[in-house]
Amino acid sequence: MTTTRVVLITGAATGIGQATADLLSAQGYRVFGTSRTPDRYGERAFPLLEMDVHSDESVAHAVQYVLAQAGRIDVLLNNAGTGLAGASEETRLSEARTVFETNFFGVMRVTNAVLPIMRKLRSGKIITMSSAGGFAGMPFRALYVASKFALEGYTESLRYEVKPFGISVSLVEPGPVSTPAAEVVPHVSHEIAAYAASRSRFTDRFNASMRQGMSPLRVARVIRRIIEQDAPHLRYTVGAQATMLALLRRSMPQGGFEMLMRRLFDLENKAKRLEKVDEHKPSSRELENN
Repeated sequence: MTTTRVVLITGAATGIGQATADLLSAQGYRVFGTSRTPDRYGERAFPLLEMDVHSDESVAHAVQYVLAQAGRIDVLLNNAGTGLAGASEETRLSEARTVFETNFFGVMRVTNAVLPIMRKLRSGKIITMSSAGGFAGMPFRALYVASKFALEGYTESLRYEVKPFGISVSLVEPGPVSTPAAEVVPHVSHEIAAYAASRSRFTDRFNASMRQGMSPLRVARVIRRIIEQDAPHLRYTVGAQATMLALLRRSMPQGGFEMLMRRLFDLENKAKRLEKVDEHKPSSRELENN
């Protein structure tokens, strides 16, 4: 008799979390999703439980509910996350702590609540959402990137620790994904005028990239593949942009990679670019002599 696998997905109200929960539910998995405010959303194909990943009590309550209903947790998808738009210097420590409390300590909190169940079962899969920002720096998203870098190191280390218990640990690193969250990224409360021009150019490029990003369903299908594999890898890069960025990050010299990123995000000062063009323009005297 095959036991239906039980999946817990944090941040399942929208975006990648919802797409994954819908996909797995349709394929016979028993899925429990979570949200800080589940009452805001209508009925789903899966139960949407209340969970605030900032709270030990809230996490423990949701995990115990799943255990009481299903008797086990076979897969944890750490999907809940947040961003923060602004330069590093513009970021207050309180804002930085909020990002890390969700993106890093929230993952650690839920993982630690589920691990005793998986260790008892001597099996399980823990899948954590990172991003291309987990392996490459990004301007005006420094704290988001820092939290994802931290997740990468934590997850790789955890993978060594729990493998003897039959538990696999994997990271998913997508490029731009078109989700509602991309349009409502919190901004720093204190902006510095010196960064305004480059911040604005980056934001325009970044938002356009997110609007044109891949469907959350594409990421959900990769997550399903991880769940169905006997021995999943550590990292799964999703999308052409993330795959190319990972390759270039590993193969290019740092100076060349930085130049590429500055051009990609339109960070060069336009006035300086015009000055460089002017330097190469022939003077009126030179034109007369020619």
